[in-house]
Amino acid sequence: MAGSAVSLSVGFFAVCASVFLGLMIGLFAGYFGGIVDRMLSWSMNLFWSVPAILLVVSVTIALGTGVQALIIGIALVLWVEMAQVVRHTVLSIRLKDFVKALRLMGLSHFKILFKHIIPGLMGPIAVLASTSFAEAIMLEAGLSFLGIGVQPPQPSWGNMIRDSYGYIIAGDSAFLAIIPSTALIVLILSFVFVSNGLKEMTDVKYDRSQRGTL
Repeated sequence: MAGSAVSLSVGFFAVCASVFLGLMIGLFAGYFGGIVDRMLSWSMNLFWSVPAILLVVSVTIALGTGVQALIIGIALVLWVEMAQVVRHTVLSIRLKDFVKALRLMGLSHFKILFKHIIPGLMGPIAVLASTSFAEAIMLEAGLSFLGIGVQPPQPSWGNMIRDSYGYIIAGDSAFLAIIPSTALIVLILSFVFVSNGLKEMTDVKYDRSQRGTL
């Protein structure tokens, strides 16, 4: 139970940070286009080219090991996909007639973006956020298992599995590793099911094999 609190808190704050960062960057890149889009797209590709573990390790070297560094590192891994999806969606929305009408009415870019475009993005954002939550929990557990995530004595399913996986080979007290592993699998699957349910509710068709497309 204590390990679940760490996994959920790290996942929640990492996803919140990644959603905010990805939404803002993708929104400005897709709406303004031109040199703004090229510069922001370049930054997305730059972050996407860095392996997730290498990026998180770099953050932990700079900030030290702990929950805060882990949240920042995971958020820097997850924001790019959110930004790509938002950018691609806004690129098509900005060409619609209602956006042109709002511009002719004299509304500022700020009002158009935050009052009329963002509400239409809630479906894709909710779907991707739930999927990112599962990815964040999996990353936290994997990094803690490798010893660069949550550090003892703070409990985490990842370091529980790391400290106990030898019992599986020895055949004695294997439940010490099986229980946190099972809990981790169930939690990740839960968020995957939530994501699938949100896709059906919002009618979002997102193909993860084509990054940044809907």
